[in-house]
Amino acid sequence: MIEAKGATGWTNKQMKSKADRMIELFGKDGGKWPKVIPHYILMSPRPQRDLNLSSWQEWVKNGNEAYWLQLVMPDDLIKPTRCDKKGEVSIDGNYWKIKR
Repeated sequence: MIEAKGATGWTNKQMKSKADRMIELFGKDGGKWPKVIPHYILMSPRPQRDLNLSSWQEWVKNGNEAYWLQLVMPDDLIKPTRCDKKGEVSIDGNYWKIKR
């Protein structure tokens, strides 16, 4: 499984929830399903350094770090951005526009 984020990072709360879900799906040792070898990989433009992985099982992480792949983002990325009614970028806005 690869979870990708292009613009935002992961929170420790999110990652604790994901680690708990991995245990539910694959067991504490990752061996719940004999013919399945689970892998969990984070993918983003930069590795996230501030994650607390203490709740992760050993098979979900690479030592003290998450398995990670670099996500190359295009320079001409077009993305939806939250804005207000006038089109001004706003985290509290109820509208969306395309930003280049």
